[in-house]
Amino acid sequence: MLAKSIIYKGSVYIYASRFREHVRIPCGFRVDKLNANGLLNKTCGLSDIEGKNNHIKDTLKKVQAALDNYPDLTAKQLTVYIKKGVLPSAPVVSRPLTFLEAFQKFIDDCESGVKLTRDNKRYAKNTIKSYKSTLANLHKFNKVYSLNWEDINDKFYHALCEYYWTDLKSFDNHTGKAVKIINTMLNWCFDRGIINSPINMKNWKVWKEKIEILVMYADEIRILHNMQIESDKLTRTRDIFLIGAFTCLRVEDLLSLTDNDLLVIGDEYYINTLVGKTQKNLTVRLNPIGVEIIKRYRKKYRTLLPPISSVKFNENLKDLAAAFKSHLKELKQSNELNIVGNDWEKDFKRVRWKRGKQVVEYVPKEKFISSHCMRRSGITNLLMLGMTPTEVKTISGHSFNSTDFEKYVRISEQVTANKSVEAWSKALM
Repeated sequence: MLAKSIIYKGSVYIYASRFREHVRIPCGFRVDKLNANGLLNKTCGLSDIEGKNNHIKDTLKKVQAALDNYPDLTAKQLTVYIKKGVLPSAPVVSRPLTFLEAFQKFIDDCESGVKLTRDNKRYAKNTIKSYKSTLANLHKFNKVYSLNWEDINDKFYHALCEYYWTDLKSFDNHTGKAVKIINTMLNWCFDRGIINSPINMKNWKVWKEKIEILVMYADEIRILHNMQIESDKLTRTRDIFLIGAFTCLRVEDLLSLTDNDLLVIGDEYYINTLVGKTQKNLTVRLNPIGVEIIKRYRKKYRTLLPPISSVKFNENLKDLAAAFKSHLKELKQSNELNIVGNDWEKDFKRVRWKRGKQVVEYVPKEKFISSHCMRRSGITNLLMLGMTPTEVKTISGHSFNSTDFEKYVRISEQVTANKSVEAWSKALM
């Protein structure tokens, strides 16, 4: 287990966790952000940066030494020892980790950097978030199914899948993702010696499904930008959506952008940031509309765009889509609508899969839209506008051999074919 420096409640702390308990040792000064090495930047506004960074390093070494030398101490005992140099009088008896404790240790090691990816990189924040979400669901599942080590078998697998499908009302993608995460965690447990023999998972199917994607096209994005909106909330939502489409960033990366992620060269504005999922550094030049939006909010908030949670943004996005639908209807009635785009009066046919079987439902587009639409719209439109897949990947951050990217190529080709037929049909009517 590794200690690390973090920002906690606006101050610098040295942090570590063990058995779901946390060790936080304050360094004694406040700052908003640390660099990739967990140290202060020269631009943080504090004096004697070198001295403060040396203090962070010394405290980090002290905490790490305590973790390494006393692996059986609780977080509270470690904190007392680090601060006062006092060890507990009674000996601490170690015990085997339970299934849920082992899962927590797996997450801790991924988060701290003890466990790395196959490419020897640290796990992305979204990956850690998925692991934590799965563990939270396992704690709930533990109330209806015994999660003792001897019960982790095929019966556990079937009961877990049924719990996801029935109690959590999940579809196959969510269920399969949980199974995949648990598989990874159990293999790690065997590799680390937490369990003496591997769990037999050969019959554990990782469920998958192809999800339909709603994409807004260039004409629709142009109309959305020009649409008059009286609500400040929806104006901010539209501006965030447009920047998301222009940059093709994932919503978590988009909403966490700060002024440090903005590069200005003359009149040219670039988003220059490290994306969370792939840990790649991306540089995307903003078009004039994007520059206008950034200038509108720059320096007003801690983040580059108006601060909002991804959950609240998705709620607001549905309200914006409803307003957009009404606006399209008005344009159509006044014969001012001549675009290549979606039929917003027609419900979206959403096909999902549960237990390997199709579940079809029809959802109004304004209810179906989500933050994923930004990135998907951006990538698809760039492909439709003539950029090559290789060029688009430099913006989207997909790897050279990404299989995930192929869905965008298929969508753009399919949409281009469909829209050309529709265009000819309208022209010949």
